[in-house]
Amino acid sequence: MVESCFDEEFLKAWNRSPTSSSANDSKERLENLMLFLKSEVEGEERISVAMSGFGVTEGEDVKMPRKNKYNLETQKRQNSNCIHQSN
Repeated sequence: MVESCFDEEFLKAWNRSPTSSSANDSKERLENLMLFLKSEVEGEERISVAMSGFGVTEGEDVKMPRKNKYNLETQKRQNSNCIHQSN
């Protein structure tokens, strides 16, 4: 009966969860459902915090800028003798 309050997408995710079918009685099933709901909410909160930290709003297409050229500077090779090399 409680499950009828949730939307279809949430119920599909709940049914894919291993905890959805592991309960033996209705009390345990409800407890598992509430734990699953809590983890889903916490996951959405983490995503929201991460996205706001990058200045991205929900629904905005996220594209990372890409440089066309790579400018890698390397150190000039210095003559060094390897101890394994015989001169």
